[in-house]
Amino acid sequence: MKYLISGIAAFLIFTAHDLFLKTEHFHLRPDTEYELLLVNGSFDKSENAVNSDRIIHPIIKGPDYEMIPSVNDWYDADNTAHLKFKTGDPGTYVAGVSTKPRPIQLSADDFNDYLKHDGVLNILTFRKEHGLMKEDATELYAKHVKAILQVGDEITHHHYSEVLDYPVEFIPVVNPYELSMGGIAEFKLLANSKTLADQLVYVGHRPFEEDHDHDEETDHDPMEYPLLTNSEGIVRFMISEKGYWYLRTIHMVPVETDSVDYISDWATLTFEID
Repeated sequence: MKYLISGIAAFLIFTAHDLFLKTEHFHLRPDTEYELLLVNGSFDKSENAVNSDRIIHPIIKGPDYEMIPSVNDWYDADNTAHLKFKTGDPGTYVAGVSTKPRPIQLSADDFNDYLKHDGVLNILTFRKEHGLMKEDATELYAKHVKAILQVGDEITHHHYSEVLDYPVEFIPVVNPYELSMGGIAEFKLLANSKTLADQLVYVGHRPFEEDHDHDEETDHDPMEYPLLTNSEGIVRFMISEKGYWYLRTIHMVPVETDSVDYISDWATLTFEID
């Protein structure tokens, strides 16, 4: 396990534009209707619903099961995009959603603050080394989110690790639903189907109880901690408590075009330990 220095861990992370794919509970019954929630903001609160016309490549896969939702399958409620679906046979499922790339223009100060506080430190270093700290920036960003679901009691060993061919995505090396307290979770990070080494990843967890500590002045919970992927693109961490777990990262690269300065792909993955 490779931790970052304490100075990085101490950064306050306050920007609210992460995207997560969640259910109320990740342990589901077979042949039962549920909803997936596309939460846009922080893990705990959606600031606004993602428009259905921005959602691309949605899929839910499990044993003898595949659902590819259409645009009309989504509806908005409580600042959140909802998808109704019905589970099939028991097993471990994967669900995924991607969004269409969208440009955003930021002032130099706002962009630098965002890089610092969301942990895109390699690009912050790049800007410092190339004398770009006073340059405004146009970023083309897209988000790619996954959830690992357990339907029934039967643990299966295929779909949880399936690559969905998103530009950036987390792949469980170990089925999360084979883990319990004290177990070691292991995830590989891919960028364009290749391992992504030395990438900053944040791991977060929430207890099932609603009264967990939360810093109201930040949009990310202090129960997050940063890791770096190793040379094989892998992060490992111990399951220290029951509840909801997630990983998140932002992979950004500079580009030289007339309209865009940086391209970023955001990735999250959620699962549950009971």
